[in-house]
Amino acid sequence: MEPIQRSQPAPARATPRAEEEEEELEEPEEGDYVNVFKYQFAKFWRNARDPIKKNAPKFLLAIGIIALAYWFFFIKPQPGTLNIEAAYIDNNERQVIGAAVSLSYADGTPAVDETITDENGFVTLVGVPAEEPLVLRITPSSSKYDSYRTTIELSSQQTRRIEALLGKKTGLAFMQDHYDLSLPAGCSRTLPIEIENRGSKEEVVTLVADEDMVEYVRPLSSIDFIAPGEIITVPVVVRAGDGDYEGNIRFKETALGTRLTVKESQDIPKLSVRFDKSNAADFQTDSSALPAVMKSQVIISNNGRTGTPYLTDINISVSGDLIPWVALDLELVDEANRKGGIAPEKDVLFGYTVIVPIGTPTGPYTGRLRVQSACDEVHIPLNIVVN
Repeated sequence: MEPIQRSQPAPARATPRAEEEEEELEEPEEGDYVNVFKYQFAKFWRNARDPIKKNAPKFLLAIGIIALAYWFFFIKPQPGTLNIEAAYIDNNERQVIGAAVSLSYADGTPAVDETITDENGFVTLVGVPAEEPLVLRITPSSSKYDSYRTTIELSSQQTRRIEALLGKKTGLAFMQDHYDLSLPAGCSRTLPIEIENRGSKEEVVTLVADEDMVEYVRPLSSIDFIAPGEIITVPVVVRAGDGDYEGNIRFKETALGTRLTVKESQDIPKLSVRFDKSNAADFQTDSSALPAVMKSQVIISNNGRTGTPYLTDINISVSGDLIPWVALDLELVDEANRKGGIAPEKDVLFGYTVIVPIGTPTGPYTGRLRVQSACDEVHIPLNIVVN
């Protein structure tokens, strides 16, 4: 018979270690401010940690609600308001009535409901999303005018006013989008601006200067129709201002323009006048040979060095006894003015004819030939003696 084996007692399981008693806080000595702070903080934490652990979910929920409210009221962009006034450019009846107004995101999704302008050309858009690039479109009911389009972005709770100016449709175009001029103080220049009709119908060209340039710029508009595909030159008189300035020259009733920059120059064009022969200003004739016809030519030069401004706005006139006797041939001068004047170191000719009529009494007759430019003028005495 096998001996009965006695079961060995199972090894005792390790019982969880009892929490060690917290170490007694040792009060710091008086005057030890650093350890006093540590002592007070440790004491506060021992008293507060159990309630915090117990109420942690409620505590975190409260923090979340406060953070959400702070974001909604102080961080989240709040909608804004747009006050829009739509008007036609250069038109006495400026209000754009009944135009469709839309505001959309960049992908075309509407940002607010589409509406129309009232009888005063006004419309107010509320609830406009803030801090988002939005596309504003205004489409007039008249097919004669182009739609208005611009991109806007409001800041949170911003109220903004927009003056939308709508222009007429046109096939006209400027051949050059920017002109640079250099003018001495007190001078002016006639600037030739080329314009093309790229449309399908005839149009009349009328140029205007922006409001801040009206004082210095005077376009001379065409009164003739410009046919499709045709290119014409419109002279624009530009005067020097008080220092440098710039602005736009545009087609009337449109926003389509060309940029003009005018800089004040210290260099002045030098006007010079000389005759093609030495006796051109002094004539003698016999009374028995009347009527007498005498012709001469005058050379106008810009003696300024290369790079100085053009000699512009050239004007020729006669004064004194000879006014009824002198006929001026200014074809080349007029052409030079249309092209912007006389360049430095260049010449232009003009001719004049003196006709002394039959029956003119004997004696000396005097007059004056005045050659004037935008910055200078020259006076030349003219003398005729009838023997």
